Amino acid sequence: MKWIVLLTFGGGGLAAFVTGCVQGYKSYVLARDGVTTQGNVVKIDEYKSEDDKGRSRVSYHSVIVFRSADEKQHSLTASSSVKDRYKIGSTLNILYDPKNPSTARIADFAGVWAGPIMLGLFGLVVLAIGVGVFFLVQADEN
Repeated sequence: MKWIVLLTFGGGGLAAFVTGCVQGYKSYVLARDGVTTQGNVVKIDEYKSEDDKGRSRVSYHSVIVFRSADEKQHSLTASSSVKDRYKIGSTLNILYDPKNPSTARIADFAGVWAGPIMLGLFGLVVLAIGVGVFFLVQADEN
């Protein structure tokens, strides 16, 4: 039992933690080497979905267009559960890798750092639960 818990929670937590660290490193490299430009929100799509219990959820996908240093036009999509997070015509700072503009992100904390930090912390908590249960069960068996 304790090994199943350790492998399930520990393995899953470790995988999420490592993925969060890798994504965090990619964000660090983008923040260090990336180029900042401005983009404009040109469209906002509303998506409605329903879970298996019939609860509805609405998300908003903002399409942001920007020009890279070589004057080519690119776009990125930012998702939000908040209707008025961005408005059509809004100007946003965009961070992108000049060698690969498809890496573009909105240049704020949420766009660059929130995902890797949340994934890493989630993985760390799940890993700690798995290791903690492993040792608690072992202590009870002795």
